[in-house]
Amino acid sequence: MSLKARLLLSVGLIAFLLVIAAVAVERTTSSYLNGKLDEQLALLARPPGDGPGLPPLTPSTAEQPPMTQGSGAQPDPSLTTLYAGAFIDGTLATMIRPFTGSVSTAQPQISESASRRLAEQSSFSDVPTTSGGGDYRITARIAQDGRVIVFGIPRGDVDATITRLVTVEAITFASILLVLGFITWWVLRLGVRPLRRMTAAATGIAEGDRQGRIPYAAKGTEAGDLGEALNRMLEQMEQAFETQAQTEAQLRRFIGDASHELRTPITTIRGYAELYRNGGLTDSDKLHSAMLRTEAEATRMGSLIEDMLALARLDQGIHRPFGPVEIDRVVASAASDAIVNHPMNTFSVAIEPAMVSGDSDQLFQVTSNLILNAVIHGGGNSEIRVAVVETDGMARVTVEDDGPGMTPEEVSRAFERFYRADESRSRDSGGSGLGLAIVLAIVEAHDGEVRIESPATPSGSGTRVVVTLPAIGRDEIV
Repeated sequence: MSLKARLLLSVGLIAFLLVIAAVAVERTTSSYLNGKLDEQLALLARPPGDGPGLPPLTPSTAEQPPMTQGSGAQPDPSLTTLYAGAFIDGTLATMIRPFTGSVSTAQPQISESASRRLAEQSSFSDVPTTSGGGDYRITARIAQDGRVIVFGIPRGDVDATITRLVTVEAITFASILLVLGFITWWVLRLGVRPLRRMTAAATGIAEGDRQGRIPYAAKGTEAGDLGEALNRMLEQMEQAFETQAQTEAQLRRFIGDASHELRTPITTIRGYAELYRNGGLTDSDKLHSAMLRTEAEATRMGSLIEDMLALARLDQGIHRPFGPVEIDRVVASAASDAIVNHPMNTFSVAIEPAMVSGDSDQLFQVTSNLILNAVIHGGGNSEIRVAVVETDGMARVTVEDDGPGMTPEEVSRAFERFYRADESRSRDSGGSGLGLAIVLAIVEAHDGEVRIESPATPSGSGTRVVVTLPAIGRDEIV
């Protein structure tokens, strides 16, 4: 059963219980008031000698009721609410009439036989009047002379009280129903209707509308909180789908680039092998040259595979436990190797003591890759500037060249895998296009940042790569 149906059923049940309560109150009040009338009638209708009661009723009294005993005459106050009459020759003759402020001939409409039964059973009954003046609550007794005497009290006050009670109950009942109806409408508007809209939106999303969102409900309500939480979840899911799509695209591009990179050395090695098998390398000089080329391509292929494996391990978060590393010494070692391997370049080294937490071999690879990249892009006679400085709790490694610099597009794509700003130059130098990608992966694994600033000089030339790592004090080493 839906929430709306349960809510409407609950309101209907409350209305039903209110009706039962109203009927019970009306019946109880009516019974109580009738009981009070009966007590009064029983007290007034007691036979003579059983205590205070009516004075003996005589025919003379019957002929001259108190209401007609002279101009301006008023009945005894104790008898102003009582009717008394006796049957004479089968006709009810009024002895005492209730005082109503005006002369009235109304009397209970009841037969002598019915009155005798009331007297014999000591019971009470409601009867109308002969002139429509309102009902009476009556009882009867048999006098000593055998006459049937009828006693009654007008029901006007009792009926008016019950009518007022029913009116109040009806107004109260209608007011309660109105309030319940408003509350039901308010709950449906704030709770059920938003849930239905959410259901419709969720159905659309389930059918493939990933851009769809749950419509927001009023803030502070359960539906509003649910809609906000679902929208946050959908945004995260959409981001996850986009990330997955980008990852799949990068993986496909990575596989394609790797296949392309491996195709050249494999083709070269296979070509020399077929040439040798077909007898084309009988000359010793040609054979020696072919073996050198085969070794170079195998070395290049091995380097590419090592770089790819390194990236795969970094992507999976696989690395050796970190420890304190004197980054100044690591950079100094990488710079020393570069000075030896590239004597045509001029190196300027400014290193200050700094310590970080990480893997010394990986950080050495970062520095070596950056220096090699500066040598390649700066040219054979360029100046390479290497610096290490610690400031504001961060160790900053800078590698700068004075080459032609990079375009904004090249800077934005420099860390992409297998990307080369100059394909031919990178291939001739043996580069795989993974050097900066490895740098980025290692630096991020060390909770650091790396950025490229190009051009690095006001003249519009040069490229500067800055690696920033969290520094640790020597007193933090355990």
